[in-house]
Amino acid sequence: TYHLFTVDQSGGSLQSVGQLEVPENWPEIEHDVVIPGGRIPGLVLRGLGSEPLPNALAILEEVAEDLEDPLFAGMRSADEEGRFTFEGVPPGRYYVTVYSPVADLGFESLEVEVTERAAETVEFRLYPGASLAIQTTDVEGRPVQGAFILLRDPEDRAFSFNETGQSDEQGRYLARGVRPGRYHVEVRTHDFRFERLAVECPVGSNQELNITLSRVPTPGDEGSEHPR
Repeated sequence: TYHLFTVDQSGGSLQSVGQLEVPENWPEIEHDVVIPGGRIPGLVLRGLGSEPLPNALAILEEVAEDLEDPLFAGMRSADEEGRFTFEGVPPGRYYVTVYSPVADLGFESLEVEVTERAAETVEFRLYPGASLAIQTTDVEGRPVQGAFILLRDPEDRAFSFNETGQSDEQGRYLARGVRPGRYHVEVRTHDFRFERLAVECPVGSNQELNITLSRVPTPGDEGSEHPR
C-alpha cells in the first residue's frame, strides 16, 4: 500500500490524495486520482490580539480508528497574513497542529471535522511556549544519530518538532515551540532499548535533556540470553 501526495512547485506544501494498492509482479499500473471537495482554511494569530503570525507551519493528520497515532495527511505554510488552506481533504476527523517559526511561541493543535459543505476559518492562537534540547548518547558517550523522538502530552497525543522526527549527526534533537505542560519523551531506534521519560516544560523555559540509550542484546553478544 502506498500513500499518494501532491507537492506544489515550491515544495512548501504537501497534501495527501489517497492510497494505492499495488499487486505483486505488476510492472505497470494506472490509477486515477479524484480530489475531494473538503477544505480547511486557517488563520494563525499571536496571543489574544489580532496580529497575524506569518510563515507558521500547519500539519494535517487524519484520525484513523484502527491506528494508535493519527496519520500524516499534509503540510502547509501560512502566508504573510497568517492564512493557510488545506484543499481537497476527504470527509473525516483531523488534527491540525500549527507551529510558529518563532521559538518563544508554543504550538496549538485543534480537532477539525471535514465535510463537503463550506468550511469556516479555524483560528489558531499561539502563546508563549518553551524549548527542549535533547541529547542522545550510548553508554560510552557516543552520539546516537537517527533516533526517533516524540513528545506525548497527557492525552497521549504525539508531537514531532522537525521534518524527520530524528536526532541529527551529533545525536541532538531540538524541540522548539513546545506548548507549556507535562510530556513524556519517547525515544525509539532499532539498535537501542526504548526509552520514555517524563518532563515538565514551563512557559519560557529552555531546558536540556540528556538521554543515555542501552543497546539491545543480540544472540551473538557475549553474556546475552538466548530465547528458549
